[in-house]
Amino acid sequence: YRSLPYNLEAEQGLLGSLLVDNRGFEKVSDFLRPHHFFVPAHQRISSSIMTLIDRGQNASTVTLKNYFEKGTDLKEVGGAEYLGDLAANVVSVINCADYAQGVYELFMRRELSSLGEEIVNEAIDVLKKAPDEAHIPCEINGRPKHLYSIHQMMKKDNRDLSQVYDLIAIRVIVDDVKDCYGVLGIVHSLWKPLPYRFKDYIAMPKPNNYQSLHTTVIGTRGQPVEIQIRTWEMHRIAEY
Repeated sequence: YRSLPYNLEAEQGLLGSLLVDNRGFEKVSDFLRPHHFFVPAHQRISSSIMTLIDRGQNASTVTLKNYFEKGTDLKEVGGAEYLGDLAANVVSVINCADYAQGVYELFMRRELSSLGEEIVNEAIDVLKKAPDEAHIPCEINGRPKHLYSIHQMMKKDNRDLSQVYDLIAIRVIVDDVKDCYGVLGIVHSLWKPLPYRFKDYIAMPKPNNYQSLHTTVIGTRGQPVEIQIRTWEMHRIAEY
């Protein structure tokens, strides 16, 4: 079991900043959403702050308390005292955007972590059956790519998850070159390959003698999955 990353202080600091100065909402409203918060109470508080501001009302500890008291939600978000503490403990409202960025980045890390592991496991389960039926002995393993590097790439190129073609990497290792192409055919029969995402480094090795087949397919959830196919000898050269 692995705990999901979140920053309680960043979430509290952001909500407190917004309650102290609603103008901070303009700095974060274009990318931050209530579900980006990890703590359920913070999701509800942020949603209510945004609702009040969108209505043209002031979102403060008082108006928020009144907003929650209209229903039965005040106790579920920690009560009036907790709302007051959020505003009272803010170090500086200038840090509002920084808090928001931290909250958002941790949300993306949680999303990538969960999605990546699920897609890897599902794809491997599907892929393991086909080579066995074709009598091609192989070893299959996979992993999500490093979460931080993926997130940085998404921010740099302004891409969302559906545009990250190498989020998931699965490696298939076989005994000989013929089986490499045999597995490639199996992969393309199981999933639709993405155009222009196929590389034959066996026929045309890289300058460092790296050899492998690389193909990206649309996986079981519609997410691109990169599959690398190589022999044990190619693997030895690539790794060592």
